[in-house]
Order: sequence, then C-alpha cells, then structure tokens
Amino acid sequence: MRGAGIDVTELFDKVHPWVNYDSMLAKCLVGPLRADRPDAEELFDITNASPKTERLREPSKAQELVRKSMENLANCIPPVRKKITTKSEDNVKGSYPSKIL
Repeated sequence: MRGAGIDVTELFDKVHPWVNYDSMLAKCLVGPLRADRPDAEELFDITNASPKTERLREPSKAQELVRKSMENLANCIPPVRKKITTKSEDNVKGSYPSKIL
C-alpha cells in the first residue's frame, strides 16, 4: 500500500518490469474516437428500421423437421407419475426415515 492515493507508475514499473503496456492496451482498443457523434434521434430513428419480415425469418425445412420430430417423441413418452405414499407405508416397507442433524 505504498502507493495509496498517489501516482505509482514508477513504482509499478520497478515491481513489474516485464509488463508490456502496448500489448495490454491494444486489447482495450475499441476504435478511433469520432468527433461527430450522432444524437439520440438519429440513433433511434424508426423510419430507417428494417421491416419485420427481414428481421424474423421463417424456420428452415430442417428446423421444422426437428421440431416435428421432438413433438412426436414427446407425445410417445408417457409422463412419469410417482406413487405418493404415507409415512406409515414407508416404515412398513422397511425404509427408515433419514435423520437430519
């Protein structure tokens, strides 16, 4: 904590001389700064929006076949129903209730 509250660039360079700032900062580079930022109206202009039909495509034949196969498979498998038993029935069968400590 020798550098708390002050610029510790030189101290960091002494302790971590192997750090390559250029390669580390290159990963953070997003792009050049634009001086002509668009305003909110230009960014969220709905008149230039693509129609819904272009954004949402119909499913392909392969996707439709997979969906139908999954539906058929789901309809063939009967739902699992577990018989609900009372405590007395469980004890009669020889199973002991678990103890939670």
